[in-house]
Amino acid sequence: MRFRIEKSDIIQRIQLLSLVVPTKNTMPILTNYRVEADEAENRIVITVTDLELTVIESFSANVFESGITLVPAKEFNEIVNAMPDGVITVEEIEEVISIHCGEVRFNIKSAEEHLFPITPSNMDLDTIDIDAQIFQRMVKNTHFSVAQESNRPVFRGIVWRITPEFQLMASSDGKRISETKIEKGIQLEEEFEIILFPKAFLFVSKIINESENTIKVKLINNKAVFFYKDYVVIANSIGNRYPRYDKAFQLVNENVLRINRQDLLNAVKRVSLLLNDDIPRIKMEIDNSQITIISMNREMGDGKEVLKTFNYSGEPVQLALNHRFILSVLAVLESDEILVYPGTGKSAVILENSEDVTQYKSRFVLMPLSVS
Repeated sequence: MRFRIEKSDIIQRIQLLSLVVPTKNTMPILTNYRVEADEAENRIVITVTDLELTVIESFSANVFESGITLVPAKEFNEIVNAMPDGVITVEEIEEVISIHCGEVRFNIKSAEEHLFPITPSNMDLDTIDIDAQIFQRMVKNTHFSVAQESNRPVFRGIVWRITPEFQLMASSDGKRISETKIEKGIQLEEEFEIILFPKAFLFVSKIINESENTIKVKLINNKAVFFYKDYVVIANSIGNRYPRYDKAFQLVNENVLRINRQDLLNAVKRVSLLLNDDIPRIKMEIDNSQITIISMNREMGDGKEVLKTFNYSGEPVQLALNHRFILSVLAVLESDEILVYPGTGKSAVILENSEDVTQYKSRFVLMPLSVS
């Protein structure tokens, strides 16, 4: 195998692919890129997988000899990144991969190609078209509510539901819920629901750009396959039936707060400056005349800010929230004025845009903490 390519043409590609390489794995073979060079097509195909997510990228290069090899991903990225600007030559001779540019040369040992997991083929039939920009926004509005650890794997994923009437993404860690829905369905033989780890959604989201606004997707019972420009992304499902969460949005909530999103975001940021992961709580006291936001860190001190520009209807209420949770929601809401339903202080808090500023509807639930 032997090919040449400009450093600028490969560096960003492998930086993205490195996001898939597992950092902790009992299978060392997965820390490699599978690199295939095709002389007839003058193309390079790089495959990377952590078994849950597989990414295949193909791109043009000057290929002088076809071949397939495995190259250690971390070392390959570091070598290419350290090379001077210019044309990089990569070639394999007797299980040694030579990478050189100008007067700089590295030789690294390759791994046995047959040990790399087999990638499914012929998956680009019967695809459906998804709006890339809307998909990207739906991922942004839901990925942060996924549980980092849970005995139930589905809570570590994002559910994606597609019906003839609508598309929906949602996630929950039991303490918060994020949901984004677009009233624009896709004609399928039957409703489809799949749960994927956020790593898959986030990777597809990262490769989207303005030059192409359509993602082709093939939905299979146990996986979703995404086709976008030079990429094929294969994501294994971690379930196909997400727990019911919609009752949290159906609570009768007569207390309604209308407030400028940026004002509330800035106030929570300021008051949270003395907080940390061990002390995440802010307290909010809401009535018709003012909103008082308070934080307290017994080791460092306290913070307080009063807001007086808002509209509130309902009974006075005190509640406590995780400051990181409310900041993550305020960062993705899009209307200038937002709606907050603070409940009773012990019931779920609901946040949403005050008007339809997008093609989709996003809503969020935060479970309150103890006030005392």
